[in-house]
Amino acid sequence: KGRGLMVLERCKRGELVIEYLGVEVPRRTSEPMQYLLRLHGNVHIDASHRGSLARYINHSCEPNCVVERWRVAGVTRAGIFAKRVIREGEELTFDYQWDAVPGRDKTPCHCGARTCRQTIQR
Repeated sequence: KGRGLMVLERCKRGELVIEYLGVEVPRRTSEPMQYLLRLHGNVHIDASHRGSLARYINHSCEPNCVVERWRVAGVTRAGIFAKRVIREGEELTFDYQWDAVPGRDKTPCHCGARTCRQTIQR
């Protein structure tokens, strides 16, 4: 697990919690996947240098948030929405849904969920 992000107040189911901000980039398999979120196809948001606090949200196999993508004035955006009620002080999580890359080891998952699949890749 990484740093993590907690909410300061209760979030309702379906509520926009935070937007995932960064720079739109093509995915390059040789770079580390620290703060990348897939938008569509091979296009990702890289939040490494100019991103929002959403980059600190950890993966979980039983997440309390979901990522929704939408287009605003021709630009694809990504929002983190509450899948259920999230209590004040609770850590935010979403399923990264990374694809397995042939020849590369899978990333171990440390979410601790009852249904943990043991890797971040699906």
